[in-house]
Amino acid sequence: MVFDDKIRVLMVDDMPPICILVKKILIRMGMSNIDTCHNGGEAWDKIEHAHLSGKPFDLLLCDWNMPESGLDLLKKIRKSEIDGIKDLPFIMITCEVFEDQVKLAFREGASNYIAKPFELETVETKVKETLIKYKKVS
Repeated sequence: MVFDDKIRVLMVDDMPPICILVKKILIRMGMSNIDTCHNGGEAWDKIEHAHLSGKPFDLLLCDWNMPESGLDLLKKIRKSEIDGIKDLPFIMITCEVFEDQVKLAFREGASNYIAKPFELETVETKVKETLIKYKKVS
């Protein structure tokens, strides 16, 4: 399955090399409309602006442990009253791999979960699963 540039993706991680790596994986999958940022506050601003400007993101990949954490961003998204934001597909990419942490992320509304360090194939599989689940692709 090859994706196109109509799919808007936001990658959030406080480690720029991780953003670059994930962006390269997404480009390899055929996506080119990819934005990055480095903390939850900046991500929220981008998400809100994108929705209000009529060009919402279709997918968010987000680290847990960073300033203004990914978990806090996930909670804020799921509680949003702005049309479309609360249903934004959200993949948590993190070193938090203990079972209780994984369960917490899903309980708070994560759409999928990728443990660091990750393999290229894992990212591809989880992104495909999530986009299909949320009917962002057919």
